[in-house]
Amino acid sequence: MKTTHNLFLLALIGFSAIFSSCKDTFTEEKTYMANVPVYMSYDELRTSVAILEPSAIETMGKIYIKDQYLFVNEKFEGIHVFDNSDPANPVNLTFIKIPGNVDLTIKGNFLYADSYIDLVVFDISDIANIKETYRLEDIFPYTIPDVEEDYLVAPIDQEKGVIIGWEVEQYTEIISDSA
Repeated sequence: MKTTHNLFLLALIGFSAIFSSCKDTFTEEKTYMANVPVYMSYDELRTSVAILEPSAIETMGKIYIKDQYLFVNEKFEGIHVFDNSDPANPVNLTFIKIPGNVDLTIKGNFLYADSYIDLVVFDISDIANIKETYRLEDIFPYTIPDVEEDYLVAPIDQEKGVIIGWEVEQYTEIISDSA
């Protein structure tokens, strides 16, 4: 009798475990206009720095002065370098392409610039031959650019890279819930 009682209790526990794990679930699709992230991969970010021909400034950011040189940030694009020996006639020398750059500083012969989440260091001892010398990866917090406030923000996947912008488009989200 005791064995039958134990088997009955085991069966009851088993059935209760099976039925308690069964839950009602539902899924729903929700479609709306949203700010959908546009990504730049981490590999592309870290291989995109380049020393280019001089170009016109479109969106001026911070300015840094060292000796006779002006270093002018082009917001999110990089740094313009000018020879300012004659302040009435500055000469545009070069453009340092640095994706996501908004800030810079110089100490000695080294220019330090942010590139989204990284810090990039350049040797500027020979202004005609600027070279990237070092990069500290993932030193800054992951940030997102400004969004169109009239729309929600679609999910962000940091594994895809840094967000370089947004596209407002139709987004479908699958919502799943259990009762």
